[in-house]
Amino acid sequence: MSLKAVHIFFVTIATAIAVFFGVWSVQQVLATGTAADWVLAILAVLMALALPPYGVWFLKKMKKVGYV
Repeated sequence: MSLKAVHIFFVTIATAIAVFFGVWSVQQVLATGTAADWVLAILAVLMALALPPYGVWFLKKMKKVGYV
């Protein structure tokens, strides 16, 4: 397995974790509304939105590199 394939795998997993953590954080904000919950929710949503474009950029940059 190449470094390219591993990178794509980890970006995909990180995106999924960020989405689930973002949903959980928003639920915590709705339940408690503390400042720490707001910060975590905002950071998780930003990461969930930033990782997919990064993955696309990485794929375009590594177009010529094989997966094996």
